[in-house]
Parts: sequence; structure tokens; C-alpha cells
Amino acid sequence: MKNTLYIVSGITLLIIIFFSARYFITLLRYESKVKDILIEEIDTSINDGVYSGICDAYFIKSDVDVTIENHVITSIIFNEYVHNRGAAATVLLDDVVQNQSTMVDTIAGATSSSVVILASIENALSGKECGE
Repeated sequence: MKNTLYIVSGITLLIIIFFSARYFITLLRYESKVKDILIEEIDTSINDGVYSGICDAYFIKSDVDVTIENHVITSIIFNEYVHNRGAAATVLLDDVVQNQSTMVDTIAGATSSSVVILASIENALSGKECGE
């Protein structure tokens, strides 16, 4: 009975160590990916249409459709937005439409989410991938 308890405890400990290590590695990748994203000015002198862009940074993902009419961004909508505490960053869609630029202030307390959202908008209009 005592040996069974040691075996179960050992296996449980190994499982906890494995998943903790996996989470830590993903967290490091997430931080690195967000840090490497450089937001650049967007070019709206493209043909009218709806352009899709995605930026997936492990814990945060933004998938948007950007509508261009007469070289003006008329709307941006989320197809998907996965975040932890970045709900406040959704106002950036309106900010980008209003300013016709991704060069807007990020949202305090949701900086990483802000960067990922802006990158997905940029990716939609440039055809780039997240972090390129």
C-alpha cells in the first residue's frame, strides 16, 4: 500500500512538472513573439475590398477583416479575438478607423493585446505574417 502511494505521488509530481515546464516554455515564446512585433504605418492605397489578417501570439490571437472603400478604412471587425485580460484593447478597431492609421496609442493594461490587434490589421493590408 505504501509503495503504491509513492508511485502515485511520483507520477503526479512528474505530470505537474511536465505541464508547468510546458506552460513556462509557451509563456517565453509568447513574450518573445509580442516583443518582436513592430507596428508600421499601413498603406490604404490598395483596391477596394475586404482584407483578412491574423496575428497569433499563443495567449493572444486576433483575426480581423478590414474593409477598404475608396482608399479609406471603413470598418474593421473581429472574426476571432482570444485574450486573457485584453478586452479593453478592442477600442483600437475604432481608433484605427478614425485615424486611418495603426500608429495609435496602445491601451494601458492591455499592451500586448493592443500590439497583436494592430499587427493583425497591418497583416490584413500588407499580406505579412505576424511578427515579420
